[in-house]
Amino acid sequence: MDSEKRQELEESLAFLRGRFEELNQDIKRPHSLDAEVLRKKLEELEAAPPVRPALRFPKQWRAAAGIAACFVFVVGAFLLAGPQSSENLLGGAAPAAGASAAAAATEGTAALEPEEGAAGEETVTVEEAMVAEAAAADDALPKENPQTAGGVPRMALYGASQTAYAESYAQLRDQVYALGLEAVDGVSPSISLEAGANDMDAGRIEDQAGAEAAPKAAAATENTPHRRQEGGELLQTDGGYLYSYVMKNTTSTGPSIRVLTLEGMEEVASIPLESDIETFYVYEGRLAAVALDYAGIPASALPKTSVEEAAPEPAQVLQGNWCGVGSDTAAKVTFYDLSDPTQPRLEKSFQQSGGYRTSQLKGGTLYLLSEWGVSQDPTAQGAALAELVPATYDSTQPAAQLLEAEQILLPPDAASASYGVLSAIDLATGQAQTQAVLGGAEGFCLTADGLSLYVDGGGWTSLLQLETGSGGFSLAGSTTLSGRLVQMGGLPGADGCLYAAVSSPTGEGAYSSSLYLMDGQLQTVGVLDGLLAEGELSAACAAGQTAALCANTAEGSLLVAVDLQDTAQPQVGEPLELPIFLRQLIPLREGLVLGVGQSPDRPEADGGLELVVVELSGSASPRLASRYPFGARSHSDALTNPSAVLVQPQERLFGLPVLTRTNAVEKERAYMLFTWEDAGSLKLVGSLTQGMLSNTDYSAPQRAVLAEGEAYIFAADWLARCQLDPWQVLELRQLF
Repeated sequence: MDSEKRQELEESLAFLRGRFEELNQDIKRPHSLDAEVLRKKLEELEAAPPVRPALRFPKQWRAAAGIAACFVFVVGAFLLAGPQSSENLLGGAAPAAGASAAAAATEGTAALEPEEGAAGEETVTVEEAMVAEAAAADDALPKENPQTAGGVPRMALYGASQTAYAESYAQLRDQVYALGLEAVDGVSPSISLEAGANDMDAGRIEDQAGAEAAPKAAAATENTPHRRQEGGELLQTDGGYLYSYVMKNTTSTGPSIRVLTLEGMEEVASIPLESDIETFYVYEGRLAAVALDYAGIPASALPKTSVEEAAPEPAQVLQGNWCGVGSDTAAKVTFYDLSDPTQPRLEKSFQQSGGYRTSQLKGGTLYLLSEWGVSQDPTAQGAALAELVPATYDSTQPAAQLLEAEQILLPPDAASASYGVLSAIDLATGQAQTQAVLGGAEGFCLTADGLSLYVDGGGWTSLLQLETGSGGFSLAGSTTLSGRLVQMGGLPGADGCLYAAVSSPTGEGAYSSSLYLMDGQLQTVGVLDGLLAEGELSAACAAGQTAALCANTAEGSLLVAVDLQDTAQPQVGEPLELPIFLRQLIPLREGLVLGVGQSPDRPEADGGLELVVVELSGSASPRLASRYPFGARSHSDALTNPSAVLVQPQERLFGLPVLTRTNAVEKERAYMLFTWEDAGSLKLVGSLTQGMLSNTDYSAPQRAVLAEGEAYIFAADWLARCQLDPWQVLELRQLF
């Protein structure tokens, strides 16, 4: 063979090799199509029994084998066809001797190059066929997908369809072990939702879809809603009596809750507590004290059932070092009968596995959230079932109860071998309904028909909507948002709609903020993307039919108003530049919000607390109505804890604890009360300073309540009764 023909053959082979490599690549489809195809494939896998192939070949081997086969085929065709084979392979006129080979090549490669067919016939190339196939599959999807916009998934569709309750302890065991192994060795598990199935392929599975691995849970941020906050409800009133919490310190005899009359603040009873508490609630003659119990549920009360007995299916033994993230603590609620407030009576206690996260009271039902981690290898011989699933313990019952597998939700994006444990407790009866979520839970938001649990994964946020009723919890919907959750809540008068404000980094120093509007099943109703790209979202709230979102920049903050009257088409206006770094946004009334932040012209360590009141008017640009600075090195718990702010819309009154300094040494702690005018201007009503009480650190004013037109301000060892108009401290009482 001369050099010219050899070179011609090599060029032909190189051309064919490139085209076959293109054919071997995956067809690129829109993200929405990928999600839908993935959902259908997962449904097919659930319907069919899992089958493990005897032998797996990497994609690179398959590609190489395909190229080699093509090379052998082309060389054989050349040898059979003679000197003009290269021309035939490139689509020229083929001699009779090579007609069959050329026809076979054309049929096998689906017309690599466009050829002219018979008169009036349209020739289709491979590229056109691929485009047509993708278009046909895309046409099969709903034209208006509420979860997508412009082909970009706003929420992970698989999350909404695949979150389900566990079917067996065997399924839980295998999935918990896989998550624990992933946390230790960086393994990316692929767990089938079939009971007991585990598709780990020697303990390591690469992401076959080519998507980036979900980031691990990040540290809690101070702006995330409904997390555990230092200093819960410390002072309560039922309209007839005051209930004041006194923590244990060097001068008190122990933690207790004091019961005092409103008039004269005379102590009529004291409720001794076993330990310091997180918060307490008073409702219709009942008191519930919530605490973190470091001793946990008594080991003697836990069932002794082993995992093998409860999950008889043989577990797949996986290699790797187990590292537990467990917790021996429990969240504990102690109930007291206040039918006679002068003689409180202890009734019982309720415990659930895990460290205390948060709690809220709504309509006589106390919602309690804790997080519990698995601390032992659930596949070890003789492993106790109590080490695999969380438990609850009612002190009136002889033994603790382990949660059934059917009470545990399995989100597809669970990223840790821990559980979020949630109970709905009826204060009237003390009865509890409990659920758990594998992967943990950071907090929740109460809604019209139930609550929304959320898990902050750093770069993503998973939401689960649970409905509550007489039969307990039921899963109403689930979804995954891209970004860090900053705030979420219900929309007044919007038929159970929720809003969620999230923020995502898009590059060095660049961010993208989004506002999602969802119905009671967490389906998207409306969405705004690309908000406040100049900074990271720091705060958000809804004040009636208008939402406010704020992002901090290098010079201060930008605040936008979003008109939510039409939730399907929310409207956003021009941002307002504010000369402070906002940390919290708190609604005062419809169309008026309070901002708590710090001055940008002072280092953050020096404080510089400031308040602003901003007026919102639909989608128009917000208006700065008032600004109140407290001076250098000032500070407040309200910067990180919105529950530190008392808001009384009817009285146009709000209050918060404040620390001010005159120099580096001298400081003054006070509780300040403000009122606002219709236009939003602020006016200081009065303040109670620490110097009016005593000079001990326990005398810092912290919280306040209003009753009978007067303000009752709480410090750890003092109570003050104050007249509002004109401001006057009427009475002081030392609690110990």
